This record gives sequence, structure tokens and C-alpha cells, in this order.
Amino acid sequence: MVRICVADDEKACVDRLREYLERYFAGNENDYSLSVFSDGQALVDGYQPVYDVVFLDIEMPNMDGMAAAERIRKADENVVIVFLTRMAQYAVKGYSVNALDFIVKPVGYDVFAEKLRRAIDTAAKRAERKIEIRMDGDVLWLPASSVYYVEVRTHDLIYHTTMGEYRVRGSLTEAEKSLRDCGFKACSRYYLVNMRHVLGVYDWYIIVGDKKIEVSRRKRKEIMLALMDYHGGR
Repeated sequence: MVRICVADDEKACVDRLREYLERYFAGNENDYSLSVFSDGQALVDGYQPVYDVVFLDIEMPNMDGMAAAERIRKADENVVIVFLTRMAQYAVKGYSVNALDFIVKPVGYDVFAEKLRRAIDTAAKRAERKIEIRMDGDVLWLPASSVYYVEVRTHDLIYHTTMGEYRVRGSLTEAEKSLRDCGFKACSRYYLVNMRHVLGVYDWYIIVGDKKIEVSRRKRKEIMLALMDYHGGR
């Protein structure tokens, strides 16, 4: 899941970016979420570091994009910032807030798609991936590295983590889709394991942390290949 935020007071530009995002992700394995703000002040009020990429219009009322970026950077070192502007000379100031790039309006799809691809790649390298889980109306963001494995029991998912267990409603298929880019792989119909914590692969089981987890014969080769990919072995 790529979490994207757009702050722009021009409705036409926001609508165009919505269309471009739908078009880009229609042919992409990743899914995305989008939050929209009409000015910089609305974005920074109560800002939480939950976004991967933020598109910021530089010229906005109440608080412009540059001032908003300065506030955001104090709270979030990892989020990727891309400026939107009608005047390219403003983009030079972006280096002071470690902005990745800028896009000159009006925004064309090809340029946007290339900037978005670069932003997503940078976000994946820069940030510790977070897993969003919802429990009894509360939302938790767990660092992907803290999860040993995910277990399915009837209609529930149990996240086994370094901080304890978290039980939520869901299916293994849903979990596998959301964790695809975080180094997780299904080893059977009941378990999704984090390659980071796999200590050994044996005939019928794998060691994850201090637990033996059964691996199906059909999945064993996939697990071995996933481990090689994770550790850069192929």
C-alpha cells in the first residue's frame, strides 16, 4: 500500500492527479490510498508520519507549500516530498527541506508517472515500512520489521510481533496483498512469514524467531526463492 497525500488549493489540479493516480495504479501490483488537503495549514495541523509521498503545491493560501514542508520535515524525516509549482525557480528552495523533485504545472501524465515512480522507489528505500491494522475502532501502525509472522485462525488474523500479539478480522489473502512489498511470503494456507526473521528452512518446517512453522511441500521452493531474493542471493 502506497500512502499518498496531495495538498493543493486548485480543484482542477487535484482532480487531474486523482485521474493520473487511478491510471498509474491500474497497471500496477501495488494499491494506494489518497488524502487531499486544500492548503498547507490543514495538512500540518495534527500531522502524523503515515504518508509515503506528499505532493505539495508551493502557492497556497494560509500556509504555502514551502512553509508546510518545513513543518512536515521536523515531524517526518522519511516522507518523500514532491513540489507542484507554476514557476520552476521556486523549486530550487526545495533542497532546504530535502524535497525529492518538483513538477511544473500544468501536470502531464507522462511526467507525473515518472516522478511518482521515482518517489515510490525512494520511499521504499528511505522508510521503515508500516503495517496498518484496525482493532476495535483503533488504528495501529506496526513496523514491518517487528512482525515475525501472521497466522490465520477461522476469520481472524493474528500478527505475532516483537511487541506481542494483535488479533484482527481478515483473511490471509488480504494480508498477503498488503504485505507483498514488505518481505512476507505465505508458507501454507495458515501462515505468512517475514523473510527477515526466518532462521532456517527444513524438510517440512521453517524456523521463524523461536517457533517452528509448517511449510507445505508446494510452498517450500517458493520460500527458498523468496529468501534468496530477500538476502540478495539471485
